[in-house]
Amino acid sequence: MSDILRINQDMTDGVGWQACDKYDYCEVYDFPSQNLDTYSGIIIGSSCDQIFLHEHSHILNAWVKNGGKILVNGHPVLPFLENMPQWRKLFFHGVDDIWLHSLEKHPIFDGVDMTHMLMRTGVPGNHTFEEMRDKYGVGGFYARNYMVNLPSGAKVITGIGTGHLPIDISYPLGNGEVIMHSGIDLDFFNTQFFGCEYDMRARVIDYFTRSNK
Repeated sequence: MSDILRINQDMTDGVGWQACDKYDYCEVYDFPSQNLDTYSGIIIGSSCDQIFLHEHSHILNAWVKNGGKILVNGHPVLPFLENMPQWRKLFFHGVDDIWLHSLEKHPIFDGVDMTHMLMRTGVPGNHTFEEMRDKYGVGGFYARNYMVNLPSGAKVITGIGTGHLPIDISYPLGNGEVIMHSGIDLDFFNTQFFGCEYDMRARVIDYFTRSNK
């Protein structure tokens, strides 16, 4: 059994090509039957049914308040955790509008140069940032939206665009912590899948299991 539970919409969602032996997996409709007390961290996949999560929010809220750490990926539409912000669409026309800015510190993001998250490409080989920006790359994979109505005590980890609008945040909930990434799943950004300079999945795993080592 792992220390981390990843809740997916179904078992084809991020499993197989993204399978990780550091996770236990379950479908979103099965999570209420899981014994969450055995986990130190939970990851919510970006395509999970938020209506169902909202209907069972008391389970997640109680678990976090008891000291759990949870990573919520995707666009928050329904508040299935207390004090969750909402998402807003970002209107953008160029790289400057989706430029990523490191703001407040968080252990998952320590030392990460966010320019490495800006562009992705299917063109084989190693490319400079200038080549990615001007020739091969496509921007907006990391995020192209932002969050509003942040709760009191929230930490804005990453901002987007000229206004440094929040896309990665964390905030305390009871004795636990809610981490939110308003984009494609943060733990998908690793050397295996997106060919990232930084393995964000390993960083999430380390942070969620650190207190148990």
